[in-house]
Amino acid sequence: DVPHPEWPLISYDFYFKIIDSMPKEEKFFICSDIIERGQHFISEALKKFPERKGNFIIVDDSSFKTLALMSMCHNHVLYHSTFSFWGAYLDQKQEGKTIFPDTFDNKVCWLFDMGFLVE
Repeated sequence: DVPHPEWPLISYDFYFKIIDSMPKEEKFFICSDIIERGQHFISEALKKFPERKGNFIIVDDSSFKTLALMSMCHNHVLYHSTFSFWGAYLDQKQEGKTIFPDTFDNKVCWLFDMGFLVE
């Protein structure tokens, strides 16, 4: 997804803070329509978290398969895109958390349970 022209790029620090708060064995599936961006993120994450080698998996598949995979994840850390939103929204269990940046000031993240969206 291409970010809205008025929205800032989300700092890796936003994601690093979340990674740091997760259990050491947590796996992170990196979904991006620009694979080089996802690979760059993983290389930077491994510099910060070398003990988590093997915890980051780049997803390089069709949009349909990527969306299906995203919908099966327990927790969701979003970029400001509709594709990442739908990956979390389609999570059938809605047991985990959905975390995304405040796209207006990029300093606050909202944690909320999206279960209220599913009846």
